[in-house]
Amino acid sequence: MAKRVRRPSQGKTLRVVSKGDHSPETKLTICLTLLCATFLLTSVLLLWVRAAVRQGPDAVTLQLGPAEPCLSAGLDADIKTEAVESLRRDSEYFIPAYTFLFMTLGLVVFCATGAAWRWSLVIMLLALLAARCDFLENRYLDACLDGEQSAARLASTWSCWKWALLGLTLAAAAPLFLQREDRTRNIGLVLIASGVIGLLVFIPTGREELVVRYLFSPTFAVGLLLVAGSCLADVVSPHQRAAHWQERGRKASPPKTARPRGKRTERAIEQTGGS
Repeated sequence: MAKRVRRPSQGKTLRVVSKGDHSPETKLTICLTLLCATFLLTSVLLLWVRAAVRQGPDAVTLQLGPAEPCLSAGLDADIKTEAVESLRRDSEYFIPAYTFLFMTLGLVVFCATGAAWRWSLVIMLLALLAARCDFLENRYLDACLDGEQSAARLASTWSCWKWALLGLTLAAAAPLFLQREDRTRNIGLVLIASGVIGLLVFIPTGREELVVRYLFSPTFAVGLLLVAGSCLADVVSPHQRAAHWQERGRKASPPKTARPRGKRTERAIEQTGGS
């Protein structure tokens, strides 16, 4: 009599499908896609913030330059209006956007194999500290535009901390790329360079504005662009994603070997063949 084979119910099938939708591979793809989308949004917001200033000193000059440009900008009604609008856009839109960008980067690093995933918490913490410094910098710049001369020095101090923390935030993602064996390993070197250059703003040379404008900003922008490009390539190419990312703690299972047959098994085979 043939045995009756039980078919899996529809409910069990749905549960199996739903579990597959929340696999580590799916979560990784979501994090990588979210990082690329946030990078694009942050870039657009940066252009929007800069578009508010059509005349007068730019943001880097107000932050790290002498107090005179900031105080003189506050005396011109049109320049002051543009500067205040730029600070408003920066505080309300751009700072939350790049903070979320680095939070997403922390989530991506958390998906890494080896010890690199431990740097995810460092990235998130440094990003929050940098955002706090940026808020304080804008607060004192606003006061400087109102004619408070002492606020210019405080704005410059918080600006130095902001740039240094942003560089260290990006450098904390370097172990993710340094553990790789392909050409994306070089991205880690660029990220480390951005962190080292960011610390140069604390050297009292009087050229902090030039360091940020011509050294840090290009290196930082290239580093972020390379990170976003690598994540986009991992989303598009499953082969590259499989080479760069693996589920933590998963070990390759040893190949199955055939079990030695016992005497009873051999006798059963002989009897079956003889019948």
